[in-house]
Amino acid sequence: MFARVKKSGPREYLQIEENFREGKKVRQKIVADLERLDILKSAGALDSIATSLTRLSENVAAISSISARGISRFARKEGKQKME
Repeated sequence: MFARVKKSGPREYLQIEENFREGKKVRQKIVADLERLDILKSAGALDSIATSLTRLSENVAAISSISARGISRFARKEGKQKME
C-alpha cells in the first residue's frame, strides 16, 4: 500500500492505494479517499496522519527530530534502535 496524490481538475486528493496481481498484470485499487490535499494541509492533518501510520508500523519507523545540535535520525527495526 502507498499514499498517492490524485489530480482531478484543479484539485488534488490524497488516496491510499494498493497494488495487486490479476493474472500477469499488476493493477491498482483505491483503498481510501482521504480528503482534498489543500484541506488536509490547512488543517495540519497531514502530519497527524503520517504520525499515526508510523506508530502503527511493526517493522520500520523513521523519526527525525531537530535538536540544538541539528537533525538526528533514529531508526527502529524489530525492537532495536540505532542512531544514524
